[in-house]
Amino acid sequence: MSDEDLLDLWQHNKALIATGAATLAGVATFAYLFSGTRQTPVPRPSIDLNDQSVIIDGKPYHRASKLSKPPDFFQRKFPIPNVKIVSDVLELGKKASDNGHCLGSRGGKGTPYEWLLYQQVIDQVKQFGAGLIHKGSKPKNTTFIGIFATNRPQWTIADYGSHYYSMVPVPLYDTLGKDACQYIIKQCEIEVVVVDTEDRVRMLAQMKKSLPTLKRIIMIEDLSGEIKKQVEELSIEILRFTDVLVSSPSLDQKYIIFTCLSKTNYPVSRASAHFIVF
Repeated sequence: MSDEDLLDLWQHNKALIATGAATLAGVATFAYLFSGTRQTPVPRPSIDLNDQSVIIDGKPYHRASKLSKPPDFFQRKFPIPNVKIVSDVLELGKKASDNGHCLGSRGGKGTPYEWLLYQQVIDQVKQFGAGLIHKGSKPKNTTFIGIFATNRPQWTIADYGSHYYSMVPVPLYDTLGKDACQYIIKQCEIEVVVVDTEDRVRMLAQMKKSLPTLKRIIMIEDLSGEIKKQVEELSIEILRFTDVLVSSPSLDQKYIIFTCLSKTNYPVSRASAHFIVF
């Protein structure tokens, strides 16, 4: 059976496979609970873990999935037709959950989660991306946006907000170390970094001499006046995350400007607000 046949077989039978897997999982769980302290044997994988990809271009470090197709090994059969880029999953989640909970956070252990609905997240994603552009970032695939923060709703919003407008998010982590973070920012020529804590702001400030491209820091949490002053003295603009979220237009804002010729053959312009249209 060819690789293409394997792929078609998977596409036509994935629902049945998923149902069977769920049934087997339920049976295994029941058996484990019923058996008391006896351990369920670890199941063996159905594929060879040492033979999951194929070499392309004749180079051992250029590899592709065995389910992809030559000559370019790019998979064009999308499992869900309407989901072709990462941002599309938000609309899919909204539809599947009937605009249910999407991103949640809580103040501490034992406290209830506060949730953002899918539509709220979608709105903030668009607003954040538009805010980046408004502040000077160019909406193209060579614009890199650093994200230096722990997992939280703002992390995801910054991530989706970047690539929604073709910009590329670049995660930075403490575990990488200071030198690695500095290298990544320089290598990608990052101008904007989304940061959550003062400690991470200090770290970036200490590296500023080696980071000529760094222009703006977008703060998720509040920043003390002293540190803000120190950072601004380094010619780095400090913005609050909430301030980057561009709000939707109000009813009295201009919607369009019409221009026509007057009786004297000179152009005359008239502005129309949103509320006038309706």
